[in-house]
Amino acid sequence: MLRQRASVAWLHLASGTPGAPRRQGRFSARGIDLILVGRRGTRPPSKLASESDFDSCDACTSKGPQQPVALAAIIADSVSTTSYCRRAAQVIGGYGDVRRPLVDLPRHWHCGGMSDVVSPRFPVWLTYQQVAERLGLRSASAAASRARRGKWPRRIKNDTLEAEVCVPAEVLEAGPQKPRERREAAGSAADAGALGDAVSAAVAPLQAVIERLSAELAAARTANEALRDQLAASQSEAAELRGRSAANEAALEREVTDRRAVQQQADHSRREHQAAQERVAQAHVSVREQQARLQTTEDLVTRLKRELTETQRATERRRWWQWR
Repeated sequence: MLRQRASVAWLHLASGTPGAPRRQGRFSARGIDLILVGRRGTRPPSKLASESDFDSCDACTSKGPQQPVALAAIIADSVSTTSYCRRAAQVIGGYGDVRRPLVDLPRHWHCGGMSDVVSPRFPVWLTYQQVAERLGLRSASAAASRARRGKWPRRIKNDTLEAEVCVPAEVLEAGPQKPRERREAAGSAADAGALGDAVSAAVAPLQAVIERLSAELAAARTANEALRDQLAASQSEAAELRGRSAANEAALEREVTDRRAVQQQADHSRREHQAAQERVAQAHVSVREQQARLQTTEDLVTRLKRELTETQRATERRRWWQWR
């Protein structure tokens, strides 16, 4: 494998007439710098050469006369020549033009990059329809699903804007998938009859269970209907009871309001009666005080009358003695 970084390498579209480059592109892939140069008299590639062009050999399969393509890498002071596409290899460098037989790349590009695996098999860029045809799939959507499951790289072609995926070589070598063979029916008519009897014997208990469950289901449905009727009647009764309860609550609220008014009136009357009793008590006290004062006055009057009588008697006696 090539482990040392190449200083420079050339890929030439060879022509019969040497001249100045008319189209070139430079890119780097895994430590090897490449320059694509097209000379005068050659048909330019259909699109700008890139790593994908080397993968699909677009640069060497353009329409018109096929031109030999060579990859010459100058490693240090030596020249290593390999061919990428199946054309005659022609080295262009300090050692002149030398034709050599077809050989494999020491390090090949793997779907746009370079890989360290040495293998003569290369992946191919195909559309979904081509993948379906090559692998025996039903449709292009099935091919797209296969590509997603395999995580195959995907790109869009510049000329047709079609989607392409990089199909691994081992997948293409495996070929279309073989349809699954249908299992042949085993056994004779007797075996089929025995199998039918066994199935009937096995299904009979299940049929009985199904019938029993069907009867139970019908009974449950009938009971459910009855419960629904009872629920409807209960709901109507509950609505009626709620109406009565609302009326009773309103009457109770009115009665409570009336009782509160009567209680307020009774409290007012009680307060008035208590005030009247207090006034009566005060009047009784006043009467007793007046009676006491009257009694005192009467006693005083009586005493004064008695004194007056005594005084008058005493006066009359003296007068009698005086005239005697």
